[in-house]
Amino acid sequence: MTDPYGVPAGADPRGPLQSITFDLDRTEGDAVNKMKSTHLEPFPDPVLEVPDELQRSVIISSVDYLLNWARKSSVFP
Repeated sequence: MTDPYGVPAGADPRGPLQSITFDLDRTEGDAVNKMKSTHLEPFPDPVLEVPDELQRSVIISSVDYLLNWARKSSVFP
């Protein structure tokens, strides 16, 4: 199967994807390597501290959401 221009469907006339994006991939890799070499301190573990009373209500809300979903999706009345 070919497109209106005679190129096989799914094929890019510029060539394989890895050759098309090679320069972009190299630039992105250089940026990532620079970040890895300059940012040596790890992020603090608890980025967001949740108080105990709020954490319990979040768990209860999640269980309530799950039960309501189960009731709504149930085949039996």
